[in-house]
Order: sequence, then structure tokens, then C-alpha cells
Amino acid sequence: MNRAALIFVVVQTVSAACIPITGDRISGADLATADSSLAVFPVAITVAFSPLPGASLILSGAEIARIAKLHAVVLAAPPSDVCFAFAMHKLSREEAVAAMQRTLPSGASVDIVELAATDLPVGELRFSLTGLEPATYPRQTDVQVWRGFVQYTPTRRASLLARVRVRNGLEELVLTSDVPRGTVLTKEMFSSTPIPGLVPRQPVATRPEQALGRVAKTDLKTGQRIPLASVALPFAVQRGDIVSVEIRSGSARLQLDAIAQRTGRDGEVMDFLNPLSGKTFKARLEGSRAIINLGGSL
Repeated sequence: MNRAALIFVVVQTVSAACIPITGDRISGADLATADSSLAVFPVAITVAFSPLPGASLILSGAEIARIAKLHAVVLAAPPSDVCFAFAMHKLSREEAVAAMQRTLPSGASVDIVELAATDLPVGELRFSLTGLEPATYPRQTDVQVWRGFVQYTPTRRASLLARVRVRNGLEELVLTSDVPRGTVLTKEMFSSTPIPGLVPRQPVATRPEQALGRVAKTDLKTGQRIPLASVALPFAVQRGDIVSVEIRSGSARLQLDAIAQRTGRDGEVMDFLNPLSGKTFKARLEGSRAIINLGGSL
């Protein structure tokens, strides 16, 4: 008989008689667990490497006797064969959902569409956000692949994947037609729909007022979300326009006409030229007029 056969046999099915293990290596402590008569072995010695999940390792009595001799361990009787294996179980949807929910931000939920039907070693089940594939845009499906793993020893993992639908409780605006650059968005051009996956890293329009009346800065396509950076308020004034400027100080009001020194949007602070004095000043646009708020009283 060759040495490999003498040491152990790896069996692809796990027997109920096998001793469950949790480490990368089978130790003297595992031998003691398998057979109390083997408790004479030093607990920290390495007897063999652990088998893969789903397989078992049968350590022959002859090999146990050889290891005993190597470590000057005296056995009371010839040892019997012992079997070691990782405990296995079939992952339930409830377990997977619970592990996913521990990772998701507050308010998000997940539904499992498909879960790999395979036995897994007993351990800590983890689904990290980095394992969740991004949702596709333009949207083709709201189903995403989420890759997880079971940490069954300090250095070993068993991978698994699930197809899921993640909901964060928020909605976003999605275009129902192509919008060329420079087009003003109207309510017929978009609709509201639940955001698939997690909240996108890129800020997108989630309320009609964030898109309605805004101008597309780039070409936007049907089915695409509306990035806030891709739309802007239309220009309220053009360079050279005559703008009514209101100067406020307490309850007092003064008005004058001034010339816009550049193109500007509502809410922007920009330069205006007083045609009477030839001096420029700054004022904030409110629609098609500008405001200077001095505070106090004139």
C-alpha cells in the first residue's frame, strides 16, 4: 500500500459519522474530539489540512499511530480510522435576506429572485455592497446580481450568488423620449419610477421640479435617468439686456435700469453696469430682474 493511501482517503460525500471541523487544519484537539482515547496528543499539533467543503477526510488508524510515534505519544490501544468534514447546510432565502438587510442602508429592502441551490459550509454569511452589481442604464431589467460568501474558516470562503431586486423606497425621473441638447424639459418628457438598486452615486432628478423647465446641457436618451449635472435652469437674462434692478433697505425701495454684463440664470449674483454713472455693481437675479439687499434703512 502506498503512503498516500496509508494517510487518509478523501471522500466526496460527507458522512454523518464525520467530526465537524471549523479550521484550516486538523489539529490534535480535533483528534481528541473524534476519540477521547486520542486526547493524549498535543492539542496544537497539525495532523492534516482540512478537506474542501462537501468532502470528508478519513484519517487512517495507521497514520494516527505514525503521528503518535513522531510526537512521542503513547497510545493505550491501536487507533481506529476517524473522519473529519465541514458541517454543510442548504442556505434558505430567509437567511440570505437577513444577511443582505444587515448590509443595506436604512429604508432599503431586497427580494430574492433566484438563489443558488447548493450546500454551503456552516459559517458567517456576508453580502457586501461591493458585491452588488450596479443597475443598468438605460434600464433593461431591475434584477441585479449580488455576490456573497460564507466565511467558514479564518482564511477560507465559499462563494455564492443571488439574483435580487433591491428597493430603496425612493423614486427617480426617467426620460420617456430623447431630449436633444438645448431642449427645455416638459412634463411629457419624463415619468417617475422606483429607483432600482441603491441610491446612485451620481445625483439624479427625483422630483419634477428638478427637471421641469430646465435645459438639457447634453443629449439625453429615452430610458435614461436625469443627472442633475446634465440639466440647468434656462438663462434669465442675456449679456447686454436692460434689467430692472431693485435696491432694498428695510422697507425702502429704489429702482434703476442697468445693463447685464454677462448671461445669467435665476439666483446667480452677477455684474451690472449703471449707464448713468458708468460704474458696475453686483446684484442677484430673481427671474428677469435683479435685487440688491442693503439691509437696515437708507
